[in-house]
Amino acid sequence: SVEALASYLPATWRRSRFRVVGLEKAAHYNGLEAVATGLKADRVTVQVQNEARSQLCVRRRNLELVDARLDEEEDPSLCQALQRLALCRAGEATREGVAGAARNWAQGLLDVTFAIENILVDAEFSDRAAFDEVSELLASIERRAVALTAAWPPSSDDHPQEDGGDKDTAAMVHWFGDGLAECVHWRRGALAYMLTATLAADRRPLPRPLLLQGLRELDRMVATRGDGMKASVADAEGSEGVRMMLLEGILSDTHLLAVVYGGEMCYWGTQEWSFPAEEEE
Repeated sequence: SVEALASYLPATWRRSRFRVVGLEKAAHYNGLEAVATGLKADRVTVQVQNEARSQLCVRRRNLELVDARLDEEEDPSLCQALQRLALCRAGEATREGVAGAARNWAQGLLDVTFAIENILVDAEFSDRAAFDEVSELLASIERRAVALTAAWPPSSDDHPQEDGGDKDTAAMVHWFGDGLAECVHWRRGALAYMLTATLAADRRPLPRPLLLQGLRELDRMVATRGDGMKASVADAEGSEGVRMMLLEGILSDTHLLAVVYGGEMCYWGTQEWSFPAEEEE
C-alpha cells in the first residue's frame, strides 16, 4: 500500500508503528511491532517493541505499516495525501464515481511521493531502491489511466486523439486533466534529471536507460498541451518570440525548465557515450 512508504519519511519514524513480517533467519521477530529509527542504504533500522528492545536492520518489504500516526500540524501535506487516498476507496462503481476516486488516488500519490523525492534529493540519492520505487509509483498513474480507458472507452468527441499521438498521455488527460498529466511526466523527468545530475557531479557512470527515460518524460511533458495548441499560435497575442516559444510547447517557466533539463541531459550523454551521426541529430 502507499501508506507503507512511511518508512521513507524521517518525520514519521518516531510516531509510526510497523509490524515485522517475512523474516526467514530471524523468524521469531515476525508479527512483532517496531518503530523505525534510521536508514542504512536500502534497509531500515528498527527497534522491536519487545522486552529486550531488539535492534534490527531489515528491508522495507519486511515492514508492514500498523499506524502512521501523522500529526495534522506537523505533516499537513501528508495528512491531506492520505485523506485523498482514503477517498479513492469511497467512489461508486460508476464512470463518474470511478473517475473521482481515480483523481483522488492520483493526487494523493503525487503528494506522498513529492515528500519522498525531497528526501532523496537532499540525501543525494543514496537509496536507489527508493528512487526506483517512487519512479514506478509515478508510472502507475499513467497505467491506471490506460486501464480505465480500456474499461470505459471515451467517444471521439470526448477524447480526440490524432493517429500516432501519445495515447497513454491522452488517457491521463481524459481521466485526470492536462495539468495532472503534465505533472506526472514532469515529476518523472525531473527526478531522473536530479539523479543524473548527482551522478555527473560525482563523475560516476550514467545509466543510459535512466537518461533516456528522463528525456522521454520531459519531451512528453512539453508535448502534453503544446502539440494541441500549435494550430492556434498564429492568433496568439505577443511578439514573434512568444509565438515561437508556444510553437515549441513552452507554455510556462516549468516547460522552459524542462527544455533546459533536457539540454543538460543531452550534454551529459554526449560526454559519456559516442553516438552515430544520425542518432545525434
